[in-house]
Amino acid sequence: MSGESALFSIISLSAALIAWIATYAVHSTLALGGAWLLLRGKFADRVGPEVRELIWKAALLTGIVTASAQSAQLVSPAFGTFDISRTIELKRWNGMSVIPPVHEVLEGTGATVFGGRMPDAASLLRIVPVLLLAAWSIYAALVIWRVLLATMTARARLGVRHDTKDAFVREEFARIAESMKLRNPVRLTQSAHVSSPVVLGSDEICVPERLLTELSTDEQQSVLAHEAAHLLRGDPKWLLCAATIESIFFFQPLNRMARMRLQDEAEYLADDLAVRYTKNSVALARCLARVAVWVTDGSSESDLLAPALAERRSSLLQRVQRLITLMPSATAGNQPRVATRAFAVVLPLAVLLAAPAFSGGDVRAWGTPAFHWEGILAPGGTVEIQGLMGNIRAEPSTGSSVVVNATRHGRATNPDITFQVIQHSGGVAICAVYPVPKGHSPNECVPGSRRGHFNTPANDIEVEFLVLVPKGIGFSAHSATGNVTTGRLSGPVKAHSSAGRVSLATESYASASTGSGDVDIEMGSSAWPGTLRVQSLSGNIAVRLPAPQTRR
Repeated sequence: MSGESALFSIISLSAALIAWIATYAVHSTLALGGAWLLLRGKFADRVGPEVRELIWKAALLTGIVTASAQSAQLVSPAFGTFDISRTIELKRWNGMSVIPPVHEVLEGTGATVFGGRMPDAASLLRIVPVLLLAAWSIYAALVIWRVLLATMTARARLGVRHDTKDAFVREEFARIAESMKLRNPVRLTQSAHVSSPVVLGSDEICVPERLLTELSTDEQQSVLAHEAAHLLRGDPKWLLCAATIESIFFFQPLNRMARMRLQDEAEYLADDLAVRYTKNSVALARCLARVAVWVTDGSSESDLLAPALAERRSSLLQRVQRLITLMPSATAGNQPRVATRAFAVVLPLAVLLAAPAFSGGDVRAWGTPAFHWEGILAPGGTVEIQGLMGNIRAEPSTGSSVVVNATRHGRATNPDITFQVIQHSGGVAICAVYPVPKGHSPNECVPGSRRGHFNTPANDIEVEFLVLVPKGIGFSAHSATGNVTTGRLSGPVKAHSSAGRVSLATESYASASTGSGDVDIEMGSSAWPGTLRVQSLSGNIAVRLPAPQTRR
């Protein structure tokens, strides 16, 4: 792989990732903002913590799932897809006045030969996605490192943790673990430096030493059941997932809100499971009030990235009131399953089908600038593009000049490709001419013919053309492996691809042929001279003609 080919791969991949990140930013904002609006009023109290938690989990993951689906082009969103390559491409060629130096003029053919590369200044814009991706990666890595460092520091402050020696506490925890059917063995440890019971990973619960001396047996039982409930529900894994998403996508402040709300709902649901086991909500309420004092006097466990009994003091009052008045033991686990599943599906589906997306776009924008030509043709003239490997795209122009831009990507060769321009009475022909080994007949640029133009051994350079066609000018294109596509032009169109797709639209008439691709044509006129040829040897053909006008 040459340096040019490697750079193209890096740029195109960076563009795709930047488009994905931009799509995620939009989709996550809609999903998380929608969840926040939905759970602001009485609806939140009516549905309970189980549904609220599910909504926040769905909202947290929606942006990742829908952005990935949009990037894979699985659906077409109602509000469209924005092509970031178009922005780069328009800025790159806007006002372009530099033309590659002329190599030579071929006598007898009238062909002007241009080099296969533009000046380096024309290619600077295409590295913007690489710079953006690098900046995002570096900052995200710093954020993740900061979180990891804070977590390691907080765990180090716990000091040495010993297995709990209190026989009653050990036996009670064993009964709770068996009753709740915890799958894996769990260590019950104690530390003098932790102020609130906390779950560490998926196999350890650490409690303050004062819990063994200052809490009654029923309060101790409530604490152990609450922490075991976190393990049963998988809350440590969800908290780690939410914190990772928050760190990687640091530019989305709503992720922090979602993580905090998830922590609140996890505490409510762990309270419910604990009370279902102990049948004593008042004991857990007393325990929360007692531990809240410890946390106030000591340090917070927020940096541990682990579920703690009283980590978020802002929600402690609501939890205590709920335990005393709402009797969660009577309602836990009774949320309607159908509604719960519906909330998990409706939000991502709505974002996926409606929210706008971003795309890295055509590879043309990310290749090395290779050719630029402008010229005015007589009304009724035709601009003809003869390519070989690579796509050809034509779009209508409001200007008076035909503009032809081309980029390249692939492994460079020596000698390099060239571009030939032949202006004639019927318009202009522009060809990408590939070098051939010694002893072979050279490729030629012959207007209206592809004779001798397909001899390209040991060459993988792809040339991507973009042609801006003024009103009243015809368009003709030929490619061996690429697609030929157009916007809605005004003049006659003729296109051929040996192995690619042909998709044309014109106010006039169009003919097309391909060997193995599909043909799609939309014509604004049903009158054309002679026989109109539309052919595909192995693909589908779709032709749309204007509706016949009825005479009155």
